[in-house]
Amino acid sequence: MQQSEAFTEGHARALLKLSNEENQLALMQQIVAQRLSVRQAEELASKVKAAEDGTLETVAQTAPPHSPELTDLEAHFREALMVKVHLKYNAKGKGTLVLHFNSQDELENLYNRLVKHEE
Repeated sequence: MQQSEAFTEGHARALLKLSNEENQLALMQQIVAQRLSVRQAEELASKVKAAEDGTLETVAQTAPPHSPELTDLEAHFREALMVKVHLKYNAKGKGTLVLHFNSQDELENLYNRLVKHEE
């Protein structure tokens, strides 16, 4: 997601699921800070809606915030691989690295950068 795409119409539509304005604002800040995709924002909004009780803690508890270091690491991956990158982790330190591609060419470029260098 580019800087100018930090919050789009799709993100705003996800917020409309919430009836509590405080939760909407908190979720909007979380979407921008964590650079969530629209799909991730929709999933998070659904979780908040299910647990909505009017407190900001509900939003904070549904997904752990990215540390500044993790956000920087995502940015470095994005710059190096030139694709959208998402890092997920849990409290045990395990996680997932997701690389998004939009075409067969992008997938082949990723493959060449990551695998062909090792052959």
